[in-house]
Amino acid sequence: MMRYWLGILLLTAMFVDLSIARTVKSGDEENVVKIGVLAFRGAEITRQRWQPMADYLSEQIPDYHFTVVTVNNDNIESIVEQGKIDFVLSNPASYAMLAKKHHVRRLATMLNRSNGGSATEFGAVIFTRQDRNDIQDIGDLKGKRFMAVHRNAFGGWWMAQREIRSVGLDPYRDFQQLKFSSFPQDKIVYAVLNNEVDAGTVRTSLLERMNSDGLIDIQQFKIINRQEYHYFPLHLSTRLYPEWPFAATTKVSVDLAQDVALALLGIPEDHYATRSAKIMGWTAPLDYQSVDILMKELQVGPYENYGEIAVTDILAHYWQWFVYILLAMFTLSVLSSYFIGRNRRLVFSNKQLEREIIVREELQGRLKYQALHDTLTDLPNRSLLLDRVHQAINNSNRNDEPLAIAIIDLDQFKRINDTLGHEMGDKVLKQVAERFLEVVRKTDTLARLGGDEFVLLMRGFSHAENVVAIVKKLVEVLKEPVSVSGHNCNLGVSIGIALYPDHGKSCEELMRHADLAMYKAKYTGISILMYDPSINAIKE
Repeated sequence: MMRYWLGILLLTAMFVDLSIARTVKSGDEENVVKIGVLAFRGAEITRQRWQPMADYLSEQIPDYHFTVVTVNNDNIESIVEQGKIDFVLSNPASYAMLAKKHHVRRLATMLNRSNGGSATEFGAVIFTRQDRNDIQDIGDLKGKRFMAVHRNAFGGWWMAQREIRSVGLDPYRDFQQLKFSSFPQDKIVYAVLNNEVDAGTVRTSLLERMNSDGLIDIQQFKIINRQEYHYFPLHLSTRLYPEWPFAATTKVSVDLAQDVALALLGIPEDHYATRSAKIMGWTAPLDYQSVDILMKELQVGPYENYGEIAVTDILAHYWQWFVYILLAMFTLSVLSSYFIGRNRRLVFSNKQLEREIIVREELQGRLKYQALHDTLTDLPNRSLLLDRVHQAINNSNRNDEPLAIAIIDLDQFKRINDTLGHEMGDKVLKQVAERFLEVVRKTDTLARLGGDEFVLLMRGFSHAENVVAIVKKLVEVLKEPVSVSGHNCNLGVSIGIALYPDHGKSCEELMRHADLAMYKAKYTGISILMYDPSINAIKE
């Protein structure tokens, strides 16, 4: 009997010990709150920067212990899906994807520390070395080596990719090489500095922070496609997007999410946690619709096959959502008075729309300019030249002022294309155009018709001899060889001149007679020839 009761007591004690141990373990796990932070500058820097913010939350919400877990673009979705983290601090694109797939909800938006102020928006910087004279704008990136941080990075690739595609370049097809460095983004800055790649992109503020930390001299870099906003003080090459959101996963209770949001919004800007994170604090969560627009345009993230699904497929897969939407619309109509208080959101959306309109107008202006200028030399093209000739003829009729047209054809250029290739020929044409521009008057118009043929429209002269003197300068500047990529190219010119109204009273007649004079000059070996009615066209 004694053994029986002793056995019962031992079993009871073991059960109690196991229960206590299980309770303690469960309690410890429940009290630990994990914040997943995207480590765009590396895991160690990320922990040093954000663990003080986690400690601050532990102080404000003493029932829980907050800690930082670093994540990257490759594992962030699986970590959220498996429930390994409670909160997530990531770029807006990661948040938008997690919100659509895993229903994370934003609690606050970061107030980034920016040159003594704060910013709720950020963008990306496209940059090269300051001494790269061959790269002046985005179009010059064609055929170059380029580096970004990750194929699915928002500030480290997608922002820049949108701007690159907006000028007609496909980076996956038109770049000589597209490399992805992986975190930290600092690798990209060093790769450009060391000529490992020709250009790269990083999120805004990184260059300034590396400069202030003494890691680089920012004067060694050139910003491509520079954008200026009076309220944004950092180097910028793209549109602006809302800053990083702090979001809660579905495993977080409403009460805890509310406590965290209140703690974040109430943190002082000079708190040790904000100084460590290099931010000014947090603000109410912003509207991330502009991020969705970018992802739809690039067909990335949750919109990878956007627009390819048939309407019937959508109805078959998401008919429940249509029912929910109808119910939601009915509910919204009943509770419309509640949403009157959401007017701030509408005001913000209007500001976003105004910025989009400004960007669109700027794009239309660029497209109009490109339609009237030669893409290789940036000189006026045939359309713009003919318009200016017509205007000059009208002005000449009113003011009795003469004008002249000179058609300029390069000698020996075909040989350069045949021996060195068309890419080298294009470089030669650009240098020739630059030399011509140095000697023509600002009142004259130098245009490129195509190939190696240029046209000079001249006004404001008193005698035909003045025209010849102007044109002789074009001959003189090509006496020195054109040096391109180690090759010295000797070129000459054949120039035909027609005067208005002596040699023609219409644009077409002047161009035709100047062309005849140019062919006669080329045929006879004379550099410059004025049109004469006795000239007959000599065709090659």
